[in-house]
Amino acid sequence: MRSPTIQYTAHWEEERTKEAVEKEEVFLAHIKINAKKSKEAYATLDGLHVDVLLAGKTDQNRCVDGDQVVLRVKGIEAWESIKTGKLAQNLRSPARDPVGCLSDGMRRTSISENNKHHRQTKESQSYVVGMETLKKLAQQYPTKRPTAQVVAVQKASRKREAVVGHLEFRDQEKGILTLVTRDAKLPHCIMYMEDIPIGLRRKISTEMRDVNAEKTLVLAKITKWQVKYPYPVAKVMKAIGMSGEIETESRAILEAENIHQDHDDFPLEAMECLPVTPWRLKEEDIKERRDLRDARIFSIDPITARDLDDALSYAELANGCAEVGVHIADVSHFVPPESALDEEAQRRSTSVYLVQKVLPMLPRLLCEELCSLNAGVDRCAFSVIWVLDRDGNIKDQWMGKTIIRSCAKLSYEDAQNMLDGKFSAKPNEEPPTLLHGPHTWNEVVSDVRGLNRIAQRLRKSRFENGSLRLDNKKLLIDLDDAGFPIGHRLFKVKDANRLVEEFMLLANRSVARFITEYYPDRSLLRRHPFPNGTKMVELVEFAKHHGIDLRAGSSKEIHESLQALLVTEQARRAARSIGLDVQTLFELMQILATEPMQLAMYFNTGDHEESDWRHFALAFDHYTHFTSPIRRYPDIIVHRLLSASLDAHSGKDPAESFKLHGNKDTDILSDIAAHCNDCKLAAKNAQEASARLFLAFILREKPRVAKAIVVALNGDKFFEVYIPEYGLQRRVNVENDHPGLKVTWDEEEGILELVGKPRPLSNDQEAPCNEVCGGSVETALVVKVFASLDILLCCGGGKGKPLDVKAELLLE
Repeated sequence: MRSPTIQYTAHWEEERTKEAVEKEEVFLAHIKINAKKSKEAYATLDGLHVDVLLAGKTDQNRCVDGDQVVLRVKGIEAWESIKTGKLAQNLRSPARDPVGCLSDGMRRTSISENNKHHRQTKESQSYVVGMETLKKLAQQYPTKRPTAQVVAVQKASRKREAVVGHLEFRDQEKGILTLVTRDAKLPHCIMYMEDIPIGLRRKISTEMRDVNAEKTLVLAKITKWQVKYPYPVAKVMKAIGMSGEIETESRAILEAENIHQDHDDFPLEAMECLPVTPWRLKEEDIKERRDLRDARIFSIDPITARDLDDALSYAELANGCAEVGVHIADVSHFVPPESALDEEAQRRSTSVYLVQKVLPMLPRLLCEELCSLNAGVDRCAFSVIWVLDRDGNIKDQWMGKTIIRSCAKLSYEDAQNMLDGKFSAKPNEEPPTLLHGPHTWNEVVSDVRGLNRIAQRLRKSRFENGSLRLDNKKLLIDLDDAGFPIGHRLFKVKDANRLVEEFMLLANRSVARFITEYYPDRSLLRRHPFPNGTKMVELVEFAKHHGIDLRAGSSKEIHESLQALLVTEQARRAARSIGLDVQTLFELMQILATEPMQLAMYFNTGDHEESDWRHFALAFDHYTHFTSPIRRYPDIIVHRLLSASLDAHSGKDPAESFKLHGNKDTDILSDIAAHCNDCKLAAKNAQEASARLFLAFILREKPRVAKAIVVALNGDKFFEVYIPEYGLQRRVNVENDHPGLKVTWDEEEGILELVGKPRPLSNDQEAPCNEVCGGSVETALVVKVFASLDILLCCGGGKGKPLDVKAELLLE
């Protein structure tokens, strides 16, 4: 690791930063490092259609991916031309103005009115002052990207304490080592041998003498990064284990995401908050709740689920309407505010679902027993009950605390069989699950079908009103009894899944409206910002270039355009012209449509104008998470807000009710929302990485040839493919993995030609076609967008690098 010459600057003091933020001389934002080119970093500023660029390590000024930083935006003379994204690179002509919705007059407007906010002298760099000024400049110069420099780190990223990698000697005589980080978004770090435990020193020294040896992975944290040093200094916290082993690699995934909890390692103080068992509801608890134990309520969950958050009920009314109930576990009843258990749940924020295990947010006594809406036992719940007409319109609504007794734990397969007329519960046959209480299976089947009828109308109405659905495939791994991967499959969404989804969405939406009625400035909601404008325009132009009509003026237009790919003659012609069937084209366009999308996020309503509360994909003005409190901490907060709102609704003082139920003031709520956003993203990353890791282990034993479709090219260096059988996107690295090929790149036509000999496959490599068998005659492979080709899926990484699924060419 050579030391680059970088001129960092000292970070501003807190007082100067605070004053500059108030004057809008600087802006707060979270940093996103480009994993493929770490010298590039970006930041998203609310209200700006394009991300701000930090070009080079000097402007990044010692920040780390995920840091909340203080940015100083440079004047227009330092802005850079917007580089085309990977889709636009495949067009013969560049994408149009990313803010093409603006009038020509707006784009030609002089900037003279902003001169007082935007000055430049020969001696110094000018800077933009004020968000409105920045917005106007971005509109007037739509082909330019604002650039900025970091002047301070406001809040350190979780990743600073979760640096995973292996050690190599940098200067053996001086005892200086390099921590080679696994995450390409994190900088390599400097470490000192004297700071490493003696046992680990010996092990690492032995490994370094054998270049082919697997490496010991370590967890470290960044301790300092001084102005004069090009790299940060880190300290080893612990050894994770030997790379290349499935358990070590799994632990490395968790540590890299700063997820440290294991199955049951809850602090003693948190465990002491749990109720004594055997537990029973107290009389005072029953009195304050509506008793629904005689109602026909049942849960529908994955067959292996143990944490049952939600249940449903259905009853037809004499007036032709139906009474539908969503019943959610009242976790807040068992988690007192500001208790040690509450603090631990907040720290974890979410359950983490890996291939081989679940890391729960709450102790198993709660998540699998006392809170879980298990069949045949009394449970505390929050219920939302509507009277709905045949079209799903809400005619009446009730919310409150209840006590319920589920009559059955249905799996999604059970519910789907009921919908398909395949469910068997005849007197002489064993039913798939137990039925409790004075209910019959015919009644439950009728309820499930009634719920589905309304759910279908709700879904139809939701999409008519603008909801967008991007269904990307989800990879599932099958394990043997010993926990080793033996196969894969793709998760299939059926009507039973959609049924549950619609009523959970309706409940979340209803609760969001209710709590903001009483606490509009201090509620926890979930928003989804508008997509990245530049990337969306590139996608539209890309689609047009291939004969696909994609409209992107709203979430509704995107959804309708994508759905049209399955039914219109124009879509069929487009699919034929590029050599794909319409279903595959639809899948590809759904994947490409996710890339301009921003992440949905939790937020404190007091931090945003009501116009910014909207959830773009769902097209809801108010939305929150209420329905999964066993596995999501934000839902517990929403339950406490709902308790306070119910009290206020009954006439009690709203301020007193707010405090009584342990709700948080705005500053604290904002911090919790930010923490929950970080944890949710970390859990998602870990879950996806876990699936790829276990698939990589399958492929390590038996690589497989699979059909792939090219979705993007980047010159002669690499291209990206989508593998439908696995629902994965992978990068084929031509430059690094296939240096012996003859490569020709036609930039004008967007075609890459590769010439080499067919790659022989061993007997343990599965191939779906007979053409790939090796040979001495050179073969030409033409690669262009939407081209279909065979690729070899194998296990990549090792020797310290993370194991992952790798795609290679069948040429050498």
